[in-house]
Amino acid sequence: IFMALYGTSSAGPAGKNTMPPVVEAALGIIRRDYAFLDGIAELAERLEVSQEYLTRCFCKYTGVTPGRYLNQIRIENAKLLLRQGGHSIQFVSDACGFANANYFARVFRTNVGVNPREYARAQQAPANSDDAGSSLYVL
Repeated sequence: IFMALYGTSSAGPAGKNTMPPVVEAALGIIRRDYAFLDGIAELAERLEVSQEYLTRCFCKYTGVTPGRYLNQIRIENAKLLLRQGGHSIQFVSDACGFANANYFARVFRTNVGVNPREYARAQQAPANSDDAGSSLYVL
C-alpha cells in the first residue's frame, strides 16, 4: 500500500526488479516487525549495513527515510486500533512500538493533525450520530 502511495514499485519495466535487495528487505522487516524495532540502528544492524547506506538507498527508492516510513507504518496501525475503540492510548502506543505514550501522541498529532484521543472520538462519533439519526426515521 505504501509503495503505491509513494509512486514506487519493486517491479520495473518488463517486470524487472529495480529495487535493491537491501531496500526490499528493509521494507519487509519494517512491515513485519514495526512494533518491535527499536529504530533504524537496529534495522541497519539486522541488514548488516550502515545506517547511512540504508538511509541513502531507502530514500532513493521510496522517497522517504526509513525512520519516517517506520513511523508512518506505526501511525497507520495506530489509526486502525483507535478506530476499533476500546483501547487506551498507552495500549495503542505500546502495540505500535512507540517508546512511550507522550512520544506517540506527539508523532500522531504531527502526522494526523489531531491527538489520538480526538481521532478516536471523531471516528466513533459519526457512527453514533448516524445510528441516532436513522433510528428517528424508522417506523
